[in-house]
Order: sequence, then C-alpha cells, then structure tokens
Amino acid sequence: MATTIKLKISPTQTTRMKEQIQLIYPTLDLFIYDFREALGDREKKINSSQREFWQKIYANPEYNFSSKSLDDYLLEKLVDSENSNAGFVELLGSKQIEKFELPLNGYYYPLQLGDTYALQINCSGYYTDDRQQIPNSLPQDISKLKEIKKQIIAHLGGKSTQGKIGQTWMVWGQLIENLPALEVENIAKKCYQEIAPSPDWERNYYGQGKFLGATVFELWQQPSGWENLSKENYHLLILLFPHNLAINSIRKKIPNIYIELIRLFCYRNKIIWTYYQSNLVKIRLKENYAWVQEAVKKVAKLTKSLRTNKTKLQQLQQLLTESLSTLADYATDLRELNAQALRIEVSLENYQKRLKQLENNNGEVQFLEEFSDFARERYWRQIQSDYANLNPGLTLLENLLRTIEGTSNISQAASDRSLNATVVAIVTGLAISQISVAVILSQPQTVSETFFVLTPAFVLSVLSGAIAGLIVLLIIRFFRR
Repeated sequence: MATTIKLKISPTQTTRMKEQIQLIYPTLDLFIYDFREALGDREKKINSSQREFWQKIYANPEYNFSSKSLDDYLLEKLVDSENSNAGFVELLGSKQIEKFELPLNGYYYPLQLGDTYALQINCSGYYTDDRQQIPNSLPQDISKLKEIKKQIIAHLGGKSTQGKIGQTWMVWGQLIENLPALEVENIAKKCYQEIAPSPDWERNYYGQGKFLGATVFELWQQPSGWENLSKENYHLLILLFPHNLAINSIRKKIPNIYIELIRLFCYRNKIIWTYYQSNLVKIRLKENYAWVQEAVKKVAKLTKSLRTNKTKLQQLQQLLTESLSTLADYATDLRELNAQALRIEVSLENYQKRLKQLENNNGEVQFLEEFSDFARERYWRQIQSDYANLNPGLTLLENLLRTIEGTSNISQAASDRSLNATVVAIVTGLAISQISVAVILSQPQTVSETFFVLTPAFVLSVLSGAIAGLIVLLIIRFFRR
C-alpha cells in the first residue's frame, strides 16, 4: 500500500506561491563590445565598424530622445569624438548618454576603450510621469523583465544583441520584503527564466556573493563546441537588493560602479573571444602539421625513385613550391597563437586591476575572481600547451624544405653534368672531324663527280669525330666515378 506524504506549508508560503513575484524598480542592462579597429585594418574596414556601431543607437529616429537618424553628416560628427590614442573616451562628450524616447526610462551610453567600442543599454520600463521623468518605484511583476528585454532589442534595431567581441547582461531590482536566502535564490531563478534564451540554472549557475549590499548571482553558459561563440556564450548577473534599503539610495549607488563594470566585462569578453580565435588558429595549424607529415613520407619515396625515374624531379620541385607556401602560413599562425596567449595574459592582468578597484570601493567581489582563475588555468595554459606542441612543426617544415631543395639541386646538378659531358664530347668530335677534313683536303685531289657524302674526306672526318667524341665521353665518365 502506497504511503501518502503530507507536506506542511505555512500560510505565508501559500500566500507567496499564489501571489505573483514582484520587484521594485526592475532594471536591465546590456553591455556590448565591438571592435573599433584591429592591427592592420584598412580605412574602409574601420569606417564600416564605425557605421555599424553608431547604427545601434541612431538606426531609428523613433528610438532616441533626439529623434536623430544616422546619415553621413551625423556619422562624421560622431566619429570626430573618437581618439585612436586614448584608452577611455565618452563618445557623446559632456552629454554622456542618449536617452530613449519618452515615456521609456532608458538610455544608451557609448564608450571607446582603446581599440574597442563599448555600449551600455539601460532600461527600467516606463516613467510614472514622463513629463517630469519620475521613475516608477512601485512593485512590478517580474515578467516585466521580459518586456524590458524586448524594448532593448528593439532599440538595437530589432537585431541580435550580440557584440562581435561579446556581451554581458545584468538584472537588478529591490525585493518587496526581506526574505530568507533560499527564497531570494528562487526569485533570482525566476529572473533568469524571464530573460535567458535557454535557461538551465543547474548547468549555468556559476556563483554568488554580496555586492553593494545586494545578493548577486552569476550565471554563465560556457561555450562548448566553440563553433558559434555568439550563440554559445551567455553571461548574466542578477543583483537583488534587500527591502530595508531606500530605492533612491540604490539608484544612486548603481551608476557609480557602471564604469568599472563596463571595463571589467570588456576584459572578460576579450579573454573568451581571444580563446575562441586561438581555436580557429589551432585548427589550421593542425591541418598544416598533418600535411607536413605526409609531405615527409612523399619526399622519401620521390628521393628513392629519382635514380631510376628522372620525371620525379618535377614532382619534387612542385612539392617544394607547396612547402614554401605552407611554411609561410604555418609561421604566421604560430606567431598569432603566441600573440593570443599574450593578449589573454594582458587581459587577465587588467581584469584583476578592475576587480581590485571594485573591491576597494564596494567590498566583496570574490565570486568574480573565479572567472580569472578559470581563464588562467583553462584558456591561457591551453594556448601555451598548444603552442609548445605545434612549434616543432615549424622546425619539421624547415627541415623538409632543406631536404627537398638539397635533393632537387643534387639531381639537377647531376643532370646538368651529364648534359655538359655530352656537349664536350660532341664539340671535341666536331673539332677532330674538322681537323681530319682539313688534313685530307690538303692532299692533292683529282676532280670526281662522286656525291660528297661518299667521298673519302667526309667518311674519314665523320669516323674520326665520332671516335674522338666517344673517347672523350668515356674519359669524363671514368674520372667522375
């Protein structure tokens, strides 16, 4: 007989289960990172990157407070604010942000971080009074987060929210009452389900901590196959502030850390993107390494058959040409792999500096340090290992080239010597025949109507030339043994 287990649920829990989960001032931030310029980029590509970035803000005049639409004149004016030599530039100058159209409470905040564009898109839903722009501080259903996310996507032109380098989402809001830790986590799970494309809390939960007085949850869908970084990589922070804090105080605290967070997430996304690129380089290197190993076997076979088959020389020379091209590609990719390890190392150092800055100003950030440790052990060390394993391929390729070139030169020289010996023999034979003719013709001759080919002079000259040429050829070959 089956045993029935009765669960005891308190009246308070029953009420909360029936009630919809609410947050005060639910807000969503998206931090997007794109390339401004890379080493070796031509002006045309840089111009394309600039236009693509500014279209995120001014693609539609209905989605910005200034009602501006990006044209060549506006683009030129916006680009003038950029500075290739600067590490930090607020691209809208003293204005700083471009607000959303009313009655939406949101804005764009574009920055230049060295060679990178950073864009923060912030939205907190609608003002309660759009004329005075009074924020809505009333409790709102947690499902509002999904609507806010739709607004952000629409304000990016309705396109993908993915940056070329990467992106990070951040949700924050205030609890409507003080709750135990387990219930706070359940609310965080609901926030995650509202905005994540493929929510899987158990798999993607990365850690939690305290920050600015809020309980913070970090979720990260890590790339697995590394085939499509923009789809596989999803990073989210959820900050839930306790009810006993004043909402106006929270609204003042958050903007003070945005700059540090923008920089921190920039380095984080750069590390992941660089490792992704290193995988693409590694694939090419492995393919070329396999080609080199096959080429070594092919050269061994061709070298053996050169003694009996002179047509193999042409195949060897073709292989030499292919090897030169492979060497150039391999050396370039190997240098790039090493450079990517250095880029990750620099980004890790900068990530640590930003963490230190956040820690000095706002307290506990240990949960954010876990990524730094992970990236160093998993990404940086992996690239170092790949470089060490693939570097010998360069030496193998260089040795292959020397072998092919040496074998080809020896075979060519042997062929040239054989040709030279034949030429010497022929020339010698011709010279002897000429002398023979001269001697014979110097003797008194009677006029004859015999055809010249049958004359004694001709016959003797040919015979003497042939015999002399043969003797010279035999002598040359004898001394070459």
